[in-house]
Amino acid sequence: MEMANRIKNLRLAANMTQEQLAAKIGINNSALAKYENNRMKTIRPEMIEKLADVFHVSPAYIMGWEAVNDNIQAETGRKTYVDRLVESGILNRAAVKDILKICADVSDDDLIKFRRIMLIIMGDD
Repeated sequence: MEMANRIKNLRLAANMTQEQLAAKIGINNSALAKYENNRMKTIRPEMIEKLADVFHVSPAYIMGWEAVNDNIQAETGRKTYVDRLVESGILNRAAVKDILKICADVSDDDLIKFRRIMLIIMGDD
């Protein structure tokens, strides 16, 4: 699922209006509408972090790097790729934030390639 759909679905699941969410993350309604309608191809890392905080999910889930959000993980016990990378010592949480900043301008195709590489590293290929 692409980032725009995740943002919209999370907002709707939280029974929030665009106005409410926009106010919570400090942007105007039209900017949020652009996020949700995929008219804004790049979202600043700070916004992704704010959205993740509001919805209690990981930034990686918002970005589409994880198939399940943290709430599902808590219910199922399934670890996310980021959690597994951190636990294995390959990454730490600071590195994850750095990756999010670097990847803010990366194309969707490159993100897919990055995810494939991470799956290979984690042995899930």
